[in-house]
Amino acid sequence: MEHATLAAHEPSFQLPPPLQVTRAGEYEIVHIGATPIAQYVIADVTARRHVMVQLAEAGHVPGQDVARQFGVTPVYVSQLRGRYRGAGSVALLARRRGPKGPSKVTPRLERRVRALRAQGLSPEAIAEKLTGATTISSQTVRRILRRDPATQADLPADDLLTTDTPNDVAAAPVPCAAAWPEGETRYAGAMLLHVAFSHLGLWSVFHTLRASVGRTALSVAQVVGIVAVGFALRLRSIEGFKTALRRDFGQLLGLPLVPTVQTVRTRLRALGASVDAALLMRKLVEAWVQLEPVWEGAYYVDGHFCPYSGTRPLPKAWNGKRRLVEPGQIDHYVHDATGRALFFVNRPFNDQLVKAMPRILADIRAIAPPDQSIVLIFDRGGYSGPLFKVLTEQGIGFITYLKGRSARRRFPTDHFVRRWWEVTDPARIQPRQRIVYRVFEKGTRIREAGLVRTLVVADRDAQVPILTNRADLPAAKVVHLLRMRWRQENSFKYLSTHYGVEQLIQHDATIHADDRHLANPRRAQLRAQIAAVQTEVVLKQADLARVLTETPAREAAVRRTPAQRALQHEIGTLEARVMRLEHRWKQTPAKIPAPRLTGSSVRATMNTDRRNLVNAIKIGTYNAERWLARRFFRHYTDPRDWLTIFRSVLQLSGRVMVDEAGGLRVALRPPDQPRVRRALHAMLEEINAMDGRLFGDGPKLTFVLAAD
Repeated sequence: MEHATLAAHEPSFQLPPPLQVTRAGEYEIVHIGATPIAQYVIADVTARRHVMVQLAEAGHVPGQDVARQFGVTPVYVSQLRGRYRGAGSVALLARRRGPKGPSKVTPRLERRVRALRAQGLSPEAIAEKLTGATTISSQTVRRILRRDPATQADLPADDLLTTDTPNDVAAAPVPCAAAWPEGETRYAGAMLLHVAFSHLGLWSVFHTLRASVGRTALSVAQVVGIVAVGFALRLRSIEGFKTALRRDFGQLLGLPLVPTVQTVRTRLRALGASVDAALLMRKLVEAWVQLEPVWEGAYYVDGHFCPYSGTRPLPKAWNGKRRLVEPGQIDHYVHDATGRALFFVNRPFNDQLVKAMPRILADIRAIAPPDQSIVLIFDRGGYSGPLFKVLTEQGIGFITYLKGRSARRRFPTDHFVRRWWEVTDPARIQPRQRIVYRVFEKGTRIREAGLVRTLVVADRDAQVPILTNRADLPAAKVVHLLRMRWRQENSFKYLSTHYGVEQLIQHDATIHADDRHLANPRRAQLRAQIAAVQTEVVLKQADLARVLTETPAREAAVRRTPAQRALQHEIGTLEARVMRLEHRWKQTPAKIPAPRLTGSSVRATMNTDRRNLVNAIKIGTYNAERWLARRFFRHYTDPRDWLTIFRSVLQLSGRVMVDEAGGLRVALRPPDQPRVRRALHAMLEEINAMDGRLFGDGPKLTFVLAAD
């Protein structure tokens, strides 16, 4: 059948040309198939609306496709079409919302807003304080603050604690035991988290920072508890909270029904506006480190990539899971040797670990005891001679891998000697054991860092070189500290699988002018061409030497053979080409403006205030879960599946009752396996002795097994 006939009879072959919207510098270009049909400045909202409406009204491109290509919602396209049908093109003009007079945001007002923010006031408090002759909203305050990223820096703790910010915690207290909803609940095991949260200081930190969730019947503790318990129950995302049993979920927090997802998002938005996520994270870490100091002063630092699939021009970075470069954001996490997550630092422009290290080191110094030595342990992403020099000058130890060494380079086996170190597991999971390594110690000269101690470890068929500036640590201890990075990797896997720390729950972004100057890729291409031609020259010279060797001496003295002349001509041609390429390489600029490479004069960074808040709660929940699990392990001493078994404990059903003393009694359904049941019974006795209370200062909690 001919193609025309097939297309006429088969509707599936009658496809419209694809719609594509691309950006080129300051312009946005619209194509239908390979034909450009519109071009306008990105800032021209009116022109953009006209193009969207005309495409949708023509009928050849569905409105959903128009919305997807232009990065808007189908509802927005439908609203524009309705305006156009009702009032024509005039209805599509971009008008400023609100009063049509001069803008109230003057330079003087901006300075006042930033000054109040520097004092620790929240956007709501700033808007209320400025209310007078000029009335502005909290959203206007946020827009002013976003114009200058420097205003988003960490706030002084003393200023924040002494400001007169509105506090809605007292307006919505948590219910007492008498008002607590009793009865069976599917998620009774998660009530154990109340004890862990109180012990780790989660509730007290929010109270100290005067957090607020706006005008609502919910308390701050209940909003935080909804997020924390929801992820502990493996609901995976805030959107996934709708899959939980609302009565059973709410019963864990003293609510008849857990609020809807939209209500939770609204309360989180207010909570994120009332507290600074970085300050919250720092206060939490200070409480955790006071309870359990960082073992050996060893801080493990690594980055975690969060992919982004939207339309904003976010910077790109390497996604190790998918093995490709894609848009997203890198968060640098700090753990200790037990696998406990301490804190994280956002790097919106995906800076390498080398550039993020000064900020990370400053945060570590803020929580580390003054008399404790600090050892930073990281992978090759932090390899840098200048960084090594700075750390050594400041008395900070580091342990990392040597970068750039060929895997084929080998040292003789007789250079390696046995070194051992007897270690007690800081997490108290593995028994005390003596670790033995075969190590060859030497020095490696690194640019700008000088001679650095190097330990080459014989690991099966490989030889792994390790760098450190700690000459006082035994060789086996240095190697073992670096090998314990697997706990941080396991923590990343756990946080990603069960807590979704890579989720970007905010979709608004801040646009920045891209004024960077990047390395010119043309220089690298020219250098590769020069190296290839130089290799050809060497090969031709080798061929010429072979020809000269094979030619008799008498004949070579009389005249050159045709083969010799041909090779000498080729060598001369190649050497001339090398000279031309080297001249071109010298004339090529080393750096060029970023828009010439990316095709866009702007780049975006995601606004992460609410995401950072939620991630801080996730990390607190993760540490609380591990705190409980390690107490469970004291009685279920099987390192193979203790964490898996304990996760099932949080899913146990049971009954919540008010006891005679005015506290809450939680009767959990006993596990089926006798060994697990005995371990859980012993753990509950230990938890009951800790005097755990609801939300830190509420009624006392008592846990029993229903069979008791």
